Formats: sequence, structure tokens, C-alpha cells
Amino acid sequence: FARSERSVVSRIEDLQASGFSNNFNMPGGSGISVYSTDGIEDIDPNATDEGRDDFDFAMEAYANAMKFGHLDQRENDLEDNDHALAAKAYTGLGFARQCKGELDGALDAYMKSLQLWENEVGQDDPDNWDLQFTIGTVLKEMQRQLEASIHFNNALHLLKSRNVASGIHKGSILCTEGMIFSVMDKIDRALDCFRKALLVFQNSHHPLNLKFATIMFEMGSLLSQCDDYDDSANCYKFALEIRKARLGDSFLVARTYYSLGVTLASQEIQSNISTTSSSHLEEALRICQVEFSQNNLQSAIIIHALGVLNERKGDFLAASVWFTKERNMRKALLGPDDESVAAVSSDLGTCYYNSGKYELAILLFRDSLRIKMLLDEDLESLEVADMLYKIASCHDSLCEYGEALHKFHEVKRIREAHYGPNSSPVVQAMLRIGNIQLGKGETKAALECFNEILGIGYANDSINAIEVANALYGRGCAQLCSFMLNDAMKSFTESLNWKLAALGEDDPGLA
Repeated sequence: FARSERSVVSRIEDLQASGFSNNFNMPGGSGISVYSTDGIEDIDPNATDEGRDDFDFAMEAYANAMKFGHLDQRENDLEDNDHALAAKAYTGLGFARQCKGELDGALDAYMKSLQLWENEVGQDDPDNWDLQFTIGTVLKEMQRQLEASIHFNNALHLLKSRNVASGIHKGSILCTEGMIFSVMDKIDRALDCFRKALLVFQNSHHPLNLKFATIMFEMGSLLSQCDDYDDSANCYKFALEIRKARLGDSFLVARTYYSLGVTLASQEIQSNISTTSSSHLEEALRICQVEFSQNNLQSAIIIHALGVLNERKGDFLAASVWFTKERNMRKALLGPDDESVAAVSSDLGTCYYNSGKYELAILLFRDSLRIKMLLDEDLESLEVADMLYKIASCHDSLCEYGEALHKFHEVKRIREAHYGPNSSPVVQAMLRIGNIQLGKGETKAALECFNEILGIGYANDSINAIEVANALYGRGCAQLCSFMLNDAMKSFTESLNWKLAALGEDDPGLA
């Protein structure tokens, strides 16, 4: 009987589903050969042989950057002397690398171009605003917000130094201000600037170029952070249409497919309405596997998102297939002891747990715990406690009560050291302990455990009503198993009243 009732408080509450990642950049490196696949270190307009090929490649990229509106044509374009040619070539090289997601290499090339232009025309030349703005966008993508804000402010200063009254100029100022607010996490003010800029651009017939796509992508990102998934998806779709038409199967296009897919996936999970999220994520994966090798971190991130999407939709079999692919890929790229391998092992273990494959789940959770303990000197950390909680839950489901009880006591001990004895995380562990004691037929110990929980719950506002209700229910089960029928009825009735107050009359949890 006790075993049949145990499901009320045996839910694996702490096995939270993994979240979507927005970290979709190339890994940085200390040398050109690491972070730039083109292998170009220096550009010389007067070079011959291989050096000439490098220059021609960079100048072709520069022509595309101008053609596709990634940067504006300089108003005071100088005669192409060696310095100006080199500056343009480095700009083109930065653009080519940015399109491939090689952000460290792109930043290096753009900074060289800026230095050459500043040496040629001075730091205060208004034409330099565009390059300052572009460098800011790269730094922002690299999560280097403070440095990005410096370059956006430089761009804004140069823009305002121009004596121009055109709508496009006004829109550029608004966009730059929007980027400054964005790196400051002032989302509402950033969106306000971008919306005003779009209105100005619309009235000025601004071309739908790559710079416009950058603004739409940024708006999509900000709106997604506000959980405004409809408008976010529309912005991403606009950016995708522009980038795909001009860049084809490039990293930037894959990046946009990924962000659109993640936004639609979030919308799908929230509203339970099917979208095209999977197809967008799979298209991003296809491009990355064409652009890069089969095993690459970009593909691993996309595969992770596909795993999360299926996990949140309850398709644990499909999710486990994706998480297995991700785990194998990360082990091949980063080694078996990397922190990211520990994270995906936990995700995969959760899928196995929810599929009833408890033995496999234990193996994955143990591997995750092994890595965490290898990398973290603190063997009493909350991360260790959480992993022990998951392993204990698997043993509990396998009716291996002795092993489960031992690990839940370890969880309780570690959490008490961090949160104190009268805290919700400790109560969660105690509920599991009392429940297992019921399963083992140790009704007296279980009754003591549930009474201890109730003593904490009644005295502390930090313990939520559902935990108190579960403890009352557990106490009722212990009393019923001890044939204390009147006491059991009182405990069950009190549990029901707590849940009615917390959940309302129509919640399935009352059944």
C-alpha cells in the first residue's frame, strides 16, 4: 500500500530540463591559425604570388561588403594609395571572417583597418563611424559588452559630428543609440530607438541591406528576451530573408536560422502550438556541417537545442537521440572530462529517467558527477548535491531503497550546510527520505520525518504550501499503514485543504 501511494512525493522535482543556449560563436584562440581558417596574417597591396592572392581575396570580400550594404560607402573616399587599399582589404577580410563566424579573426582585421584609416584621415573623420559600429557589433556578439559600448559611443560621436540632415543619417544615429542601450541591458529604450529608426528608414526608402538585417536581428534578440516570441520571430525572419539572399549558406545565415528556431521552439513550448522550429534548427545544422567539419561546437549547440525541444515536448526518445549525438560530439572535440560533457550527460540522464530507463540514467548521472568532482575542488557543492539527488531518485525508482536513502541523506547534509536546516531544498530531500522509509515499511521513522518537516513548514514562510501538503499526505500514509485511521483521515483532509488553497479546485494534483 505504501509503495502504491509513494508517487505523490516521489516526482523527480530537481531534474530540470536544460535550457536553450544562445552562445553560438566560434571558439576564440590566441593565434591566426586557430581562429581564422583563411590563414592570412598580413595584407600587402604590393605583394606578389601568395600574398597577392590574399590581397585579391580580401578586396573581393570588401567589394561584397559594400555591395551588400554591410558598410556604407565612405563620403570622402580617397584615391587608392597603399594605405587606403590595405585598409579596405582588412575591412573585407573582417567581413569574410565575420560571415564565417570567426569573430576573433574578424575583430583583428577590423581593428587593423580602423588603425590604417585613422592614420590616413585622422581619428575624428566622420567616415570612420561605420567601422566603429561594426567593431561594436562583433564585440557584442563576443559578449564583450564594455568594449562594445566604447566603439558604439565612438560611432555615435562621429555620426553626430556630421552636418547632415537626411533621414538615413538620423536613422543611423537612432540605431547606434539603440545598440548602446542594448549593451547596457536597457531593453525597452533600445527597442524604442530601433522602432523609431525603422520608421525613419521606411520613410527614407532605406535599402534592405546587411546593416538593416543586423538591426532586425538585434531587435529579434531583445524581443525574445522579453518573451515576445511573435514579434521576435518576425524580426528574425526579416533578417534571415535579407542575409540568405545575399550570403547564401554562411555562418551568419545559420546563426539566424538557429535564433529563429530557438524563438519558435520557446513559443511552441509556451503555447503548445506546433511551429516550424525543428526545420529551422535542422537547416542551421545542415549549413554548419557544410561550412565546418562534421564535429564542431556550432553543430553541438544546435543539436542541443533540438534535444531540448523534444525533451520539453515530452518526446524523451527523440531527445535522447539528439543528446547522445551532442555528447559524442563534445567528447570528440573537448575530451571526456569537459564541463559541457558533464552538462549534456545530465540532460541525457534526465531523458532516460523520464523514459523509465533508470539503469542507463544512473550511468549518465554518475559520469556527470565524476566530471564535476574532477573539475571542482569543492566536493560539497550544491552541484554535487543536485547530481546525488538525481542518482538517488533513480535508485528509488528501482526500489533500491538502501542506496537511495544513503544518497538522499548526503543531499540533505550538503544542502543544510548551504541553505540552513529550515529551507525548502532541505525539505525536498526530507520528503524523499520519508517517502523511502514508507517504501521500506519503516513507518515509525517515516512518521517522525514527516512530523519534522511539518514543524519546519508551519514555522517558516519560506516553505511553500505544496511541500506542507505533501508532508501531511506522507504523514497520513504512515498513519494509515500503522492503522491510525482517524489520525490518517485528519492528515489527508488537512493536506487536501492546503492544496485547495494553493492550487484551486480544478488542479489535477488534487485527484
